[in-house]
Amino acid sequence: MFETYKPSGGFGLMVLPALLVGMIVAVAISFLYQLLLNLIPFIYINVLLTVGAGFLLSIIGISICSWGHCRNRMLGFLVGLMLAVSFLGAKFWFQYQASIPEIRQAVVQELLASKDFQVTQEDAEKAADSFVKTEYSFLEYIQMRVDQGWNIGRRGGGGPVAGWFVYLVWLIEAGIIAFMAITGALSQTATPYSEKLSAWANEEEIVMSLPISDAEMVAQINQATTVDQLLEIPIPKTDQSNIFAIYKTNSIQGQELEDAYLTVELLELSVNSKGEQEKTETPLVTHAILSSEKRKELVENASLLQEALADYRQAVDDGSLENDSAEGELSDEESSEQA
Repeated sequence: MFETYKPSGGFGLMVLPALLVGMIVAVAISFLYQLLLNLIPFIYINVLLTVGAGFLLSIIGISICSWGHCRNRMLGFLVGLMLAVSFLGAKFWFQYQASIPEIRQAVVQELLASKDFQVTQEDAEKAADSFVKTEYSFLEYIQMRVDQGWNIGRRGGGGPVAGWFVYLVWLIEAGIIAFMAITGALSQTATPYSEKLSAWANEEEIVMSLPISDAEMVAQINQATTVDQLLEIPIPKTDQSNIFAIYKTNSIQGQELEDAYLTVELLELSVNSKGEQEKTETPLVTHAILSSEKRKELVENASLLQEALADYRQAVDDGSLENDSAEGELSDEESSEQA
């Protein structure tokens, strides 16, 4: 079986300071996030805000693992997890701090309005300060939020949802944030990396989009056990199709003589009931290692096949081929040229 890329498990020392910076940025994003949650009362927009925050954290995770040359999946997982914990912890802490002035003001108003005893404004404010410091802890804030919950509907309207539902919402929020942050970091650790040059092979090039005319072509790609068999590009029976095998390589920029990594994906184009085009991608080969010689061979084979397909289409357009041959196999001459 041909060899595919596997992360070495190594990482650079820069991953630790990069993670620290990333956590600080995550806290800053969390501050803006909780402000927007308080300003926008619509739950659907809040969900989009959560997804947007998760996307930003995934970008940060990718950047940390990239700068830190992290090829270690466990460390990548921890990077994403630490970003999520920093973000969520900061969010609740900022919300707790933002609630303190409201609680303090409520205590002052309650004391001033009390009929049991008379207090001055100054005494009420001192009592409120003491209450906030000694009685209103972070855990008390959490319990208050659970008890109060939210109103579903227009601002001031709808029924309140509280108790276990609040914990459920927080769990879903944490799941979205953690999943996206961890997935982003792990995706970078799986990116091909040259241990020889200490560089990511992140230059992606689509070498060829091969039209698929029958299932045998897909089977030929799937059944390849060597690089040579993988580079024997199957011959389509027509250049018209809604299914394509996308051959693309990952390589190190400016290092054409170094190894590259071949990925083959099956792309199927379709139209849904609304008339919109949809794409379905299925991986066939992922990061097969190509030597510099095999890399050149792939490019040459792809070029020859594209020339044959272009000649075939020109012949069809010129009418030199009969209509039935337009949907048949390419000529033996074209096939032998490809071989």
